[in-house]
Amino acid sequence: MKPFYEVLRDNQTSVHFVRNGNYIFRPHFHSAFEILVVKKGRCPVTVNGKDYVVTDGQIAFFDSFEIHGYYDNDDKDCDTMVVIFPVTFAEKFIAKKGDGRLNDFVITDAQLCETLIDLVEKFIAPNFSQDVTSAGVELFLSLLYPKLNFSNTERGASQNLVMDVLKYLNISFKEDVNLNTVSKKFGYTPAHVSRVFNKYVKKTIKEFVNDLRIEYVLKRLDDLPKPSITDLIYQAGFNSAQTYYRNLAKYNKN
Repeated sequence: MKPFYEVLRDNQTSVHFVRNGNYIFRPHFHSAFEILVVKKGRCPVTVNGKDYVVTDGQIAFFDSFEIHGYYDNDDKDCDTMVVIFPVTFAEKFIAKKGDGRLNDFVITDAQLCETLIDLVEKFIAPNFSQDVTSAGVELFLSLLYPKLNFSNTERGASQNLVMDVLKYLNISFKEDVNLNTVSKKFGYTPAHVSRVFNKYVKKTIKEFVNDLRIEYVLKRLDDLPKPSITDLIYQAGFNSAQTYYRNLAKYNKN
């Protein structure tokens, strides 16, 4: 199953929290940090193409842009939590870990599992102020960090390029961006950018930009009281309503 870039996750600015949910999600990646805590039971996952089972007293840490997913779990009595932190909440943590890669994404520490769940439920999951949530996230990551084993191995050049392009497109999709403008910005040939981007994202840059524009329109159609769809189409970067609807049909087939 092809992994995909979870655009909507990276467009969210708040902490996402699920307790004892039905975690079935095909392989994906995003810039946000994702943590699975299994207090009791078992939770099958996939990480970078390999299958694992996270069990009692274990914590799984999915780093930025690591490909991960969740399989159907037949353990109906498990006690679990998934929490996702946007990178804006984790600046100190990012500075500490630098470009290091995790040697092992699973930590075994039953006491820490209980502590992290309690911390999230009391200070992060409730509708507190931004300052309280930020302090809760910082404490969460400071407790987790000493248990994580990072190596000095950096990501490959291709993966760094894809990460940079994804971040740039998420900011600039409303502008006149295409393969040539992206290639020029990052100093590579269009053929190289196209090949590397398609390898990781499984889409062309044009298709990906159109998806971002469509999601911009659809989100604002839901959020605004009386939106003008024509205005939204042009705001998103489409040059005509016809282009929008043609790409929307392709988007709905995926």
